[in-house]
Amino acid sequence: LKNLEEINLSHNEISSIHDGAFYKLSKNIKEIDLSFNKIANFKEEFLWLIVDNMLNTLLNINLQNNEISEWVVADKNKSSAVMLNLNLNDNKLKSVEIKNIKIGKLSLSNNQIVDFNGTYEEIDITNNKIEKLRVSENCNIIKASNNRISELEFPTNKVQITILDFSYNNLKSTPKFNEFLKTQKNITSLDLSHNFFGFFNVDDFAEMENLKELSLSENRISEIPFGLFAHLKSLEMLNISQNNLKNIDFHMFSSLGNLKTLDVSGNALTNIDQYEQLRVMMPQLTNINIEGEF
Repeated sequence: LKNLEEINLSHNEISSIHDGAFYKLSKNIKEIDLSFNKIANFKEEFLWLIVDNMLNTLLNINLQNNEISEWVVADKNKSSAVMLNLNLNDNKLKSVEIKNIKIGKLSLSNNQIVDFNGTYEEIDITNNKIEKLRVSENCNIIKASNNRISELEFPTNKVQITILDFSYNNLKSTPKFNEFLKTQKNITSLDLSHNFFGFFNVDDFAEMENLKELSLSENRISEIPFGLFAHLKSLEMLNISQNNLKNIDFHMFSSLGNLKTLDVSGNALTNIDQYEQLRVMMPQLTNINIEGEF
C-alpha cells in the first residue's frame, strides 16, 4: 500500500500495538486514527518508525479515548523534519515526555497529568492536575483551564501567544507573570477567570492592542486602576463579573469603541449612575450585564 495516505481504525477493540505494526508504513501517510479503542500504553518509538520513513512534513495521529496510562519514551538523539499533530485527549496519562519530535498541536485534555515536558506550538491540557506548567519556546496557543497551576516557567526568549486560557487555576499576581503580560502584543483572547490575582497593575495590558476577549471573572478584585483597559482598542468582550468591586467608574471603558459585551454582574456595586452614558460612549455595545443588588 505504498500510496496509502490515511488509516482509520477508530471505534474498535484494539488493546495493543505490535512493535512492528508501523514498520515500513507508506511514505505518503498523512493521518492515523486509532481513537476510541482500548490501547493501554504507547511507545514513542512507534512515532519514529513512522516519521523516519515519511515524505510528508505533517502527520496527524489521533489516540483520543483509549486507556493509555503509560507513555514510553524513546531513546533518540536525533531530530525529525516532520511536524506532528497528536491527540491524546481522554486517556489515563499521569505524565508525558516527548523528545526531539516536533509537535504542532498537542491535545492532552481530560487525563490525570501531573507532569509534562515537550515542545509544542499549540497545547490543550485542559482538565488535568498540573501545578507547574513549562511554556514551550515556540508556542502560540495555550489552553490550560481546570488544573492546579500556581507556577509558570517561561522560556528565555519572549514567546508571542495568540490565545491563552488559564481559567480555573491557582494563579496569583507576581512580578514575573505581570512582566510576561506586558510582552504579549499578539494575543487576541485572554482568560484568567477563577484564579486569585486580586489586582492588576495599570500597565499590565498596555501592549495588547489586538486583544478581542478578556475575562477576569472571579479573581477577588476589589479595585480596578483607571487606565487598565485604555489601550485595548480591539476589545469586543470584557468580563469582570463575580469580583469584589463596590464602585466602577464607567468612564474607564470610554476608549473601548469596539466593545460589544460587558459583564460586571455579581459584584457589590452601590450605584450605577453613569450606566446610561455607556451606550453613548460605546455605540457598538449591545450586551450589558450588571445584575446585582444596588
